[in-house]
Amino acid sequence: MDFVDRQMAGERPKAGSYVVRFKKVLNSWCFFNDVNPNLRSVKIPGANLSPTLYDEEVPSQSAVALVLRNATPRAKAIISLLAFSGLRPESLGNYNGSDALRIKDVEGISIESDGVEFSKVPAAIVVRQVKPTVAQLSKKGHKYFTFIPSEGLKYLSTYLNLRIRTGEKLDKESPLITIAPRGRSKRDNGVVATNDITRDTRYALRKSGFELRPYVFRSYFETALEMAEMKKIIPHNWREYWAGHMGDISARYSTNKVLPPDMREEMRNAFSKCCQYIETEHLTIVEDRNIGTNRKFLMLAGFEKEEIEKMNLEEMPTDELVKLIRERTAKDNQDKYNSQPTNRVEQKVINDNEIPSLLEQGWEFVSSISGGKSIMKKTIMEYKLF
Repeated sequence: MDFVDRQMAGERPKAGSYVVRFKKVLNSWCFFNDVNPNLRSVKIPGANLSPTLYDEEVPSQSAVALVLRNATPRAKAIISLLAFSGLRPESLGNYNGSDALRIKDVEGISIESDGVEFSKVPAAIVVRQVKPTVAQLSKKGHKYFTFIPSEGLKYLSTYLNLRIRTGEKLDKESPLITIAPRGRSKRDNGVVATNDITRDTRYALRKSGFELRPYVFRSYFETALEMAEMKKIIPHNWREYWAGHMGDISARYSTNKVLPPDMREEMRNAFSKCCQYIETEHLTIVEDRNIGTNRKFLMLAGFEKEEIEKMNLEEMPTDELVKLIRERTAKDNQDKYNSQPTNRVEQKVINDNEIPSLLEQGWEFVSSISGGKSIMKKTIMEYKLF
């Protein structure tokens, strides 16, 4: 209990769901060595709670679009497979880097000298069932498939084509996501371990300003399918199957059986209809159009091109944009008002013999007064200076 107390009450307290892992490991080791650990009396508060998930929100489509814009080519491919296909990170590379999804697992892909091509869109991705002695690619170790839409295929093909251009020889056995060239000496098979998969996605999330877990992209996928189910686009069991959950479809077809072709195509068509809730490209087009419109408004308000380039129009709220335009417009109007001249009439009494010279200087005669005196005036234009 002293160990539990130290873990849960230190400077960086751990959650009960984290501490309980030590108990499970100790139990497992003791039972393996025929030792009774007698740990039943050790109760760990919050062992079944996940506090990091309490306030975690599923990102919106626009948020996912922002993360994709801030991601590297490899991270774009990873995020699209997690968010658009619902794959788990360990499917793209298991925890010890021994196996991963490979190019052969993507339906209709062909490798040419100048790049890759896909014959079917959306393309099915098969999560294979591997040997029990190998770290599994699916959580339950069963075989299933999901789809990847056109936007995801675009990011995936960009990444694969980049690998071809840098000299990598791709074949059907090549990992879908591979280790960086500088790390080849550490792992010859080219498979990326799960930690590296999540590191890439985490970096893109942090760069976009989100303190979210990489696993949240899978939650995004399931939320999108939930919306499609509510709209009666797909049945519940299809949604569960694409997410890799065990259910009636996976139980029926996972053991040496193949899904009927007609049902597979029907699933593909239904998945295509779900893409409006999954993909982000259409949002990016609208956002780019809005950014162009906002740039024009700023230029009309008097902003210089250099000033606009320094602004983050992608993330600028509408009210802030309106405020900037109003402030600049008000300033320009004030400057314009300040630049208008005002007339001031100056008068003075002079001796009559000064009249000729003053007339030459622009003064005007007003009237004569007694004693050889006269009144002269001159209109003077003035500008306000601030």
